[in-house]
Amino acid sequence: MILSLYLITPFLRKVVAKADRKSINYLVFVWIIFMILVPFLNVIFKKNIKIYSPAGQYVGYFLIGYLLAEKSLNMKKWQKYTVFL
Repeated sequence: MILSLYLITPFLRKVVAKADRKSINYLVFVWIIFMILVPFLNVIFKKNIKIYSPAGQYVGYFLIGYLLAEKSLNMKKWQKYTVFL
């Protein structure tokens, strides 16, 4: 799994370099929805839907880390984001 993260990192760098903050926020939002929705649908419909790879599960964390490193947050906002994750 770590190897796949290393392989996808250069691609993510290019995506982040060309995207604006709003687009990255949208990608993170879509990632969160899929990470919540797919397991939920698997339980409800008793199916085994696999639309993501093991590395795909952690791509959102990479993007969230980039967003947090790019902009300093005050402590109260940081705590809200941490509770959300």
